[in-house]
Amino acid sequence: MGDAAGERGRDGDGQGFSVRIAPRYCDAQGMVHASRYYELFEDAFLAWLDHACGGYLALQAIGGDLVIVENGCTYRHPARQNDRVTIEVDPVWASRRSFCVAFRVRRDQVEIADGRSTYVFVQNGASAPIPALLNPALADAKAQSPRRPAREP
Repeated sequence: MGDAAGERGRDGDGQGFSVRIAPRYCDAQGMVHASRYYELFEDAFLAWLDHACGGYLALQAIGGDLVIVENGCTYRHPARQNDRVTIEVDPVWASRRSFCVAFRVRRDQVEIADGRSTYVFVQNGASAPIPALLNPALADAKAQSPRRPAREP
């Protein structure tokens, strides 16, 4: 399938999102601009969410939303226009109302960037317990993660 951002596809396991880097992501040197990685992370997260619980619409159907409260990215090697990269999505910890997802951007076997986003589930304008429909996708993160947010909203 194609769109303005390039050809996109989700790997069969739902953990990887593949995209061809379009010119709009790139700076004057033809490399992905640092700020654009967050857009790639969000697209990969939405593809993961489709696989994890039926997508963002499933959360909206129960009156919920996911709000990003923290983002981070470490840049390791440049990605360039027309490169095909895969963004792996991996929940790393989850608490009652929030969870953190790690992103790994790769081109073939080259690690391009690592990122993370912390999400809080919101319902009726306030943080709320993560809904049961996300529990299977977050089970490993809840079970094996000693890391908890310093302050949970």
